[in-house]
Amino acid sequence: MAQHHRNKWHNITEISKRRIGFIRILAFYLQFQNPLDRKTFLDIYDHKEDAKINDAYFKNQASYICSQTKGITRDLCLHFFALYNLDMLPSKSKEIYTSISGLIDERYVKEQFKKRFNSKLEKIKPQIEKINSNETTALDSLISKYPGKVIYVDFWAPWCGPCMDEMPDSKRLKESYHGKEVVFVYLACDCSEKSWKSTIATKDINGINLLLSNSDYEILKRRFEIPGIPYFLLINKKGEVVNKNAPRPSDGNIKSEIAKLL
Repeated sequence: MAQHHRNKWHNITEISKRRIGFIRILAFYLQFQNPLDRKTFLDIYDHKEDAKINDAYFKNQASYICSQTKGITRDLCLHFFALYNLDMLPSKSKEIYTSISGLIDERYVKEQFKKRFNSKLEKIKPQIEKINSNETTALDSLISKYPGKVIYVDFWAPWCGPCMDEMPDSKRLKESYHGKEVVFVYLACDCSEKSWKSTIATKDINGINLLLSNSDYEILKRRFEIPGIPYFLLINKKGEVVNKNAPRPSDGNIKSEIAKLL
């Protein structure tokens, strides 16, 4: 008799696991199926925090899940939708939670969702603080001005010897892409405006020159985990940072990296 009961509960547990697994897959599938947001979903899947996400994305996806499911299936799909996106986009935790906070009806699912969401949030708090992807900087504004261009970003300072050593190679690299869809951006940091302007003039640093404010540089350092300068980024024609630690101008690999984006 005891063996019979053990087998019975084992079978029930296995069936429950299969159903939960199915609903997890369904939640993933519905996000992909939503015709309004499929492109954004794929961008998140490929690029995570570097994806471009409009303000209504999470609410649109939650609404679509609600329109395609009902009852406990709907509640569980919303539950897994939120947890999946929290793993992918920890910096969007508030938007994700808000998008479904009033949509889950079943009390037990709602309680379990809050418990698991908060538990995950505690584990990734340091990552969220590090990313701060919602903060806008001069670099973000500049990227929006050059759609359809590959952007090569150089973080530098006049007092930085290795930075200045790269400038002759940077000039030659820039000249090799004359007339092509490549923009060279020089972001100076930790220096005075006087030394910045003087160095640009004496070293003939042509291109787009910006002097970052201290706050902008701190945000970008956290966002890209910049250990020191010189430091280089590559941004594709969609305005996406595709290489957070791009080769230096003196590195022969930089041309092949740019070629992939043209």
